[in-house]
Amino acid sequence: GYAAVFNKWTDLGYFRERLAPGAFANAIKGSDCRCLFNHDANFIYGRTRANTLELAEDRIGLKFVCYLIPFDAASYGLARRIDRLDISGCSFSFYVKKDSWTFARHPGDLDERTIEEIAELFDVGPVTYPAYPQTSVHAVFETVQRATSPAAKHANTDEFGDNVAERPIPTW
Repeated sequence: GYAAVFNKWTDLGYFRERLAPGAFANAIKGSDCRCLFNHDANFIYGRTRANTLELAEDRIGLKFVCYLIPFDAASYGLARRIDRLDISGCSFSFYVKKDSWTFARHPGDLDERTIEEIAELFDVGPVTYPAYPQTSVHAVFETVQRATSPAAKHANTDEFGDNVAERPIPTW
């Protein structure tokens, strides 16, 4: 998905904001970012330090890939909600290193902020109400090999651990 997009204005109520291309370049290198749902640390799905979250900046914005845990109910539930489009946008949390402002000249107009550089990136991820409506998230489902259960592994072994399925069948 895209946790943030460049050069798109969003109305934050008291001012409008946009992100300049290149704003994430240094933060990606130096941040240990998490993938959270709704910015809630109780719902962590990936982390850059664990190599379960990948971040990259391209011409569109801040792109991310999060590798969810196979056969995990929370991961599956989130992915299905994304697949159904119940959740379709993303967000990010950060500290700003450099920004610039253009102040409103007329009553009713909003001040405008351009974020030029992010100092630190804390989290990215899907949210119910994205501040930037141009963000996106998609779920990709892959076939995962199921592990053999311990009971199934030992179903064809005798008390000595020998595989009884490989024994020749005695004839009488």
